[in-house]
Amino acid sequence: MRGGSLALGLTGGIIGLIAAVVALAIGGIGGALSTGSADATTQQTFGMVVVGGWIALGASIVGIVGGALAMAKPVIGGVLMLVAAIAGFIGISLFYVISGPLLLVGAILAFVGSRRPRPSAPQLAPAAMWARASSRMLSQDGQYWWDGAVWQPVQAPVSPAPRTS
Repeated sequence: MRGGSLALGLTGGIIGLIAAVVALAIGGIGGALSTGSADATTQQTFGMVVVGGWIALGASIVGIVGGALAMAKPVIGGVLMLVAAIAGFIGISLFYVISGPLLLVGAILAFVGSRRPRPSAPQLAPAAMWARASSRMLSQDGQYWWDGAVWQPVQAPVSPAPRTS
C-alpha cells in the first residue's frame, strides 16, 4: 500500500506541476493580450487564473513531498497529499482533474498502509512448550528429551477425560 501511495503521490504531483504551469501560461498570455481591452473583468479573470496556477504549483510540490514521505511516515504523507489534492482543485479546478484524484487515492492508500498488524506470539508445538516449561533439551525432531545421560521419549500431554454426568 505504501509503495502505491508513493507512486500515486509522485505521479499526481508531477502531473499537477505540468497543469499548474499550463494554467500560469494561459493566465499570463490571456492577461497580456487583454491589456488593450477596456473590460476589467477579463483582466481580473486572467489574474485569478494566474493566482490559481501559483496555488496549484505549491500544492503540487506539497503532493510530491507527501508522496515521498508515504513510505517512512505514511500518516504525514497522506495528510500532505490530501491537502495538495484539495488545494489544487481549489486553485485550478478543471486543470487538476487528473492530478487531484491521483493524490487523493495516494492519500487514502497512505492512511490504510499506516495500520500495522499486531505481531502475534509464535505458536509452539506441545513438545516444545513442555521443553521450555521444564527447561529440558529436546532432540531436533522434538520426540526425545535429554535427561543428562540418555534420550528419553517425550510423553504426549495428557488431556483430561471428558466428564460424564
